[in-house]
Amino acid sequence: MIDAERATALQIEGLERRYGGLMAVNGLSFSVWSGEIFGIIGPNGAGKTTLFDLIGGATQATGGTVRAFGVELNRLSAYRRSRLGLARTFQNSQVFNGLDVRANIEVAYMGKRPGLKAWFDRPSSRSVRFTATRTLNEWGLLSQAGRLAGEITAFERQRLAIAMAVVSSTRILLLDEPSGGLTEAEIVQLQDLIYGLSVSGLTIVIVDHRMRLIMELCDRILVLAAGRKVTIDTPQGVATNEEVRALYFGSDRHMKSFGGEL
Repeated sequence: MIDAERATALQIEGLERRYGGLMAVNGLSFSVWSGEIFGIIGPNGAGKTTLFDLIGGATQATGGTVRAFGVELNRLSAYRRSRLGLARTFQNSQVFNGLDVRANIEVAYMGKRPGLKAWFDRPSSRSVRFTATRTLNEWGLLSQAGRLAGEITAFERQRLAIAMAVVSSTRILLLDEPSGGLTEAEIVQLQDLIYGLSVSGLTIVIVDHRMRLIMELCDRILVLAAGRKVTIDTPQGVATNEEVRALYFGSDRHMKSFGGEL
């Protein structure tokens, strides 16, 4: 249960992104608490990916501010945001398929080392090897360390992508469609994995089309439509919100739950 007294990890104020005459994100304001699992849902074209791009630094805002733990991020590149503890995975698990699993972790770790530390921390260095081995063991990937990332299963690639994102000093993790390509059994494992990260103190913001995953996992959910906020509420509040139900199901009042996919 989220305590309202917790510190704010992520604060969005009046955020906008305009493409010509189209407002992809339109005046969004919300906060995510430290240690919270915060879900974002909405129909296709709602602005979910653009919002992630704005928070992560892949796209610059045309209005409003993004703050992480009180630090304004607007003028910072995605790389600088990563250095401050903001990490993101992508819809198609962006790992280096041509490198082995261990090398993927090593590259991710070295990429987050500041300044000269990254220069001196070569893949062969003891600190890098130790960190990679420890990370692979923690994420159940040690037995796959020598295999190419493109040869492991979809769930193993997703675990690898998340491990790469959190390998060094991550405080806020943005998960973009992490259930994509996974079986129902693997989604259950993914849910346990994400919950475990939250228990360890990580703040997690997740976009996913699997409504069951979102409803069972998240403390609160932001619902978007046409770049605007429809509501922010608990899963129970979202499930019983008439505006949200109309958004997804139109006039069909026979839908009893959000158990399926969106």
